[in-house]
Amino acid sequence: MSFKDLKINNFYRSHNSDIARDFLTPVMMKSVNYRRAVGFFSSSSLIRTSYGMSMIAKNGGNIKLIVSPRLSKEDVEAIEYGYSTREEAIERALLKEFDMVFDINQLNRLNLLSHLISSNVLDIKVAVTLNTNSIGMYHEKIGYLEDSEENKVAFMGSLNESNNSFSDNFESIVVFKSWESEERTEELISFFDQLWDKPEEVTNIKIYNFPSAVKNKIIKYKKNDFLLEEEFFFEEEFHLKEDSEITSNNDNKEVGLHDYQIEAIESWIDNNARGIFDMATGTGKTYTAFGAIKKLLEAMENRLAVVMICPLQHLVEQWEEEAEKFGIFPITGFSSSNQKDWFTKLENCVIDYNDGIIDQFYFFTTNSTFKSKKVQKILSRLNDNSLFIADEAHNIGASELSKSLLDNFKFRLALSATVDRHRDVEGTSVIYDYFGKKCIEYDLERAIKEKKLTPYKYYPIIVNLNPDELAKYLELTREIGRNMISNNGTTKLNKYGEFKAIERARLIAGAENKISELKQYMSGYINKYNILVYCGTAMMNTIDDDKEEIKQINYVCDVLGNELGMRIDKYTSQESVAERKTIKQRFEKGDNIQALVAIKCLDEGVNIPSIKTAFILASSTNPREYIQRRGRVLRLFDGKDFAEIFDFITLPVHIDSENIDLEIVKSSKSLLLNEINRVSTFAKSSLNPTNSEFVIEKIRDKFKLDEFDVVYYEEKNGED
Repeated sequence: MSFKDLKINNFYRSHNSDIARDFLTPVMMKSVNYRRAVGFFSSSSLIRTSYGMSMIAKNGGNIKLIVSPRLSKEDVEAIEYGYSTREEAIERALLKEFDMVFDINQLNRLNLLSHLISSNVLDIKVAVTLNTNSIGMYHEKIGYLEDSEENKVAFMGSLNESNNSFSDNFESIVVFKSWESEERTEELISFFDQLWDKPEEVTNIKIYNFPSAVKNKIIKYKKNDFLLEEEFFFEEEFHLKEDSEITSNNDNKEVGLHDYQIEAIESWIDNNARGIFDMATGTGKTYTAFGAIKKLLEAMENRLAVVMICPLQHLVEQWEEEAEKFGIFPITGFSSSNQKDWFTKLENCVIDYNDGIIDQFYFFTTNSTFKSKKVQKILSRLNDNSLFIADEAHNIGASELSKSLLDNFKFRLALSATVDRHRDVEGTSVIYDYFGKKCIEYDLERAIKEKKLTPYKYYPIIVNLNPDELAKYLELTREIGRNMISNNGTTKLNKYGEFKAIERARLIAGAENKISELKQYMSGYINKYNILVYCGTAMMNTIDDDKEEIKQINYVCDVLGNELGMRIDKYTSQESVAERKTIKQRFEKGDNIQALVAIKCLDEGVNIPSIKTAFILASSTNPREYIQRRGRVLRLFDGKDFAEIFDFITLPVHIDSENIDLEIVKSSKSLLLNEINRVSTFAKSSLNPTNSEFVIEKIRDKFKLDEFDVVYYEEKNGED
């Protein structure tokens, strides 16, 4: 835990960096002592730096701040005319900083600060300048930090301890490191220590203790349950219950990486830092990628620009959270990013990196933002050492996104549990041509065997279409058949046919009988927690409301919440990022949420390891989707010896029907083979494959599916 492991610049200017994010917070994370003397104190700045201060507390250290209040004209006049004492004016000014409405995130951080103050980890004093009866602003701006190895970093400059200084103002600081500039570092340290320990030796300065009324006001935000906040800020169990917390150590074994991850990184480096990490969902692709970044940084003597893309905004935010544990604080760019000036920062960083002014920067963004013209234009100018990472890289094969791949990235890394695109040979080739070969194939069976994922039991639940649904299914199938077109020896659907195929898929996903089966199986889980229910995007006909259509997810929520009396919540793209984060935390702690009901928001990348039981009501024919959904359930978690997956298999008619019409058999062959394929895929890695094998054989026999049908299906759709 040494400052020497960090890239600390000698100078920071806010035009090309966020000083709090790029310097102060990462250094605080490795500190045991933090000392700061500064003017323009504000509650917002205290809240903003609370994460770094929490890390100092976690490291067993302490924080001392000397601040100066922002006195109003009325405060100064009250002192001058004797209406108020200096102490009263200071107290009044500081109390004003906490007279505002705080959001849930700010309240969590205020709770943390109250614990730091009440446990004497954080101590604050107030400095003012003296001028007869009046007082003025103490305007000096110095600070220093110390790590556990007694390395020290001191700094001075225009940066105040205010949110405007951190976010809006144009600021700069000069940094001195004890192992490079010991004399200058110790000189700044002595300035602070004199103010704190011997203020009487400093002329025209008066130091006051932090007012009790202000301290008590902060402590009012203290909650008895501090465990929630510890996990909210520290997230110690952040990578599959691995051996140790990830640090910036030079030995990858010391950053919590497993042997297979280290081997993948070494293979990637040997392949000139190009390649693909093909790893089962939940086996640590993200942390392997951070390990790869670190290894490449060492090879490039700490000069590297990193651009990472992934399909969804909440995944970018998830990457950003994990990056902080490596001391990486990226620019995050997308439409609703908290970094409103992200493009300006990106533009400046590219210019400064190319000119050699800075040695590193990180830009995390979404696929759609990456392919935008303005981002493409600025990233195409990157020269020297640059690394491009694509998370959920199977999306890269999509024609529009594949056209946005830039040739100027010297180093490239693709991450996916399902690299090969379903029924898209051309798109799959694009991925391999750009990124290179696989540097690791770490499949599900191996991950379970090596105890990196949870074993699971798989239960296929057979349901059938009701008479109305079957009639509609057959009608749509005829429509689809009439809209097939031939082109150069291949047959495919026209646009209308594709529309009808989607309509038929939604009909299957929303089969009404799934609800009654769900109620039956869920009756054994009414008093249990850690349950996930996957719905489709289909509309459903309600039984009691004259065939009124409602979304399947709303129907399921009504049944589980109102009819069965379970405590549930939705987890969809309709909930905000903050709402999803709160829902996720409450779900993992068993805090009044037994089950999450989700659509597609959990399909790619979201990590909720506490899920023990999943009910999958709807699946597409694309193996990637249901493989990812299975992966959501198999992440390791304390007390989770095995997971359970209940998968709803849709047949056109009841499995025990005596006579099945020939048209039904012909029309449903593709549906049946898709369902059999999914059951077979899930069953072969499960703890109880025999039951699934019986189900497969029963479907084959009932619908007269012979070996020719199965072989033809596998050849047409690939190994998936």
